[in-house]
Amino acid sequence: MLSLLKLCGVEYGSPMSPLDESSAVVVKSLFIGLTSPSGDPDAYSAASVALAREARVPAQGIPLVVNTHGWFKGMGLDFVTSIAKSVDPTIVVYMERNQNSVGSSEMPEKLVKSLRQDTCTVHRVTSARTAYPDRSGRHLREERIASYFGRESPTYCVPYKSVKTYFIDAEVPESQKFVALNGSLVALCQSDPAEPRPQIWPCSGLGIVRAVSPEDETLFICSPIPAHLLRSVDALVLSRFIQIPTATMQQYGGQMELPYQADDVISLMSATMQGRGGALKRKRLSEP
Repeated sequence: MLSLLKLCGVEYGSPMSPLDESSAVVVKSLFIGLTSPSGDPDAYSAASVALAREARVPAQGIPLVVNTHGWFKGMGLDFVTSIAKSVDPTIVVYMERNQNSVGSSEMPEKLVKSLRQDTCTVHRVTSARTAYPDRSGRHLREERIASYFGRESPTYCVPYKSVKTYFIDAEVPESQKFVALNGSLVALCQSDPAEPRPQIWPCSGLGIVRAVSPEDETLFICSPIPAHLLRSVDALVLSRFIQIPTATMQQYGGQMELPYQADDVISLMSATMQGRGGALKRKRLSEP
């Protein structure tokens, strides 16, 4: 998800901390359902350009800061170059994490040529430090999602017929949609009648479908998004690339049953078992 934020004050905290609503206002968010730009280059580029255009309208002298994905090889360099052309920056800060004194890399020539030499100033920061050097992108993403839902997240009862359901890169029969929705992470979006299946979705935030009631066709969705922002939501968008982190469903220091999750598995001795709470269980066979 790509977002355009308006900072109204100083924001303190780690990158995992949720933004304070008093100092940061979400102007617009676009959901593409990907964890990497390489999954759908066109959607990522379209979302970046759309947010850049949105920022130009009410700018009134407010500087625009663009945080790129930091991917400068191959296709990633094409993404950064296209963003630079659409934003037309006046200042570029190129940071590199160089743990060794030998082999420092220069700013890619293709990116340099895409900048306006007469109006753009480039600053290079060498040996930039990161607070999470040993964590992969998946770990950082899971921690951000866990922090996102760590805030107060009330559960809303949503009639199934009041929202549309879309699955990215998947076709789910109508009879199986309740099964697919149950226990899933969804993007709370606004649909466009003129474009029923767009590449990018205007998004208010994320939610977790805690339960479904097929009898009365009701969804129970928990989300930290304020109720007044959810009134415009009329579409639930699911992506198989974005899952609920395990940490979100665990209780530290104890044991608990995780509802709405059950897995039938086959043990090594072909005995059918059932694991609850996402943990696969295997019966220990007695030795002769």
